[in-house]
Amino acid sequence: MRRFLGCASLIVAVAGLAAGCGRRSVSGGAAGSGGHAGAAGHAGSVGQAGSTGEAGSSGQAGSTADAGEASAPLTEADFCAMKAAAECQVADRCVTDKDACLTARTKICTMFAAQAKASGKRMFVADNVAVCISKTQALYAKTSPITPAELADMSDACQYVFQGNGRVNVDPCDNKFDCADHVVCDKGFCATPRTVTGACGNPGDGCPTGNYCTQNVTLVYVCMPRGPSGASCDSTTPCLESLRCAGGICTDRLPSASACTSSDDCAPAAPFCDPFANNRCDAGLSFSVGSPSCADYGGIAP
Repeated sequence: MRRFLGCASLIVAVAGLAAGCGRRSVSGGAAGSGGHAGAAGHAGSVGQAGSTGEAGSSGQAGSTADAGEASAPLTEADFCAMKAAAECQVADRCVTDKDACLTARTKICTMFAAQAKASGKRMFVADNVAVCISKTQALYAKTSPITPAELADMSDACQYVFQGNGRVNVDPCDNKFDCADHVVCDKGFCATPRTVTGACGNPGDGCPTGNYCTQNVTLVYVCMPRGPSGASCDSTTPCLESLRCAGGICTDRLPSASACTSSDDCAPAAPFCDPFANNRCDAGLSFSVGSPSCADYGGIAP
């Protein structure tokens, strides 16, 4: 457990990361009576310097004799350790082993990083770490349920830790995270989003609420109305945003405790299709002693 305390301290100081997230600070190494040196070297018994610092008579050293601190790039391993520490706040509420939680969540983050980079279009962007960690810290500190909207917002921020450099109207994309800046991936290209009401054939063209962009019989992209209650629907013919598509028909969303396949099935009063509650609609992701959700965060307390 003790080896993760440094990451926890980094999270508390996440505001500082926003100013210089691309670098992480490590101790410059003031030597105590035992004479430990700066970041690059160990001091002698009373006063040998580190690789670039000079020790004082009492053995103080550092990577730069004046600053006493050295900087090193923030790495993917640092990011995953910080992410795990932010999530494992819930170990106290779950009454589970924090070391086990840290190990499990670090492994999950490492797998996420590999998947994000698998296409070759995205790379680790240290400057985007601070927002992800801040949002993760805030959500997992909540004692009320975490809603799907909040989870999606946090996920977006953390996906951007691995971002591409696709150019608007030039480079192809698989999703918006392949693109530079915060734009969209539409019709296969990075694009600046805009709302239109007629033709929607250009990358970035989006339709108003209650409509969606699709090809008509002449293969021209146009905005069309979403299906009302009772209308036919499928993966390419969506229902109004307040409805769900079930059995090929647009119908009302489900109340609390109803069986669901995704959060799109659930009504606003119970918006989360909870995988830890046998896929039932409820208020959101929550953690408490004995909660099934704790299984992924260090286990379930007996």
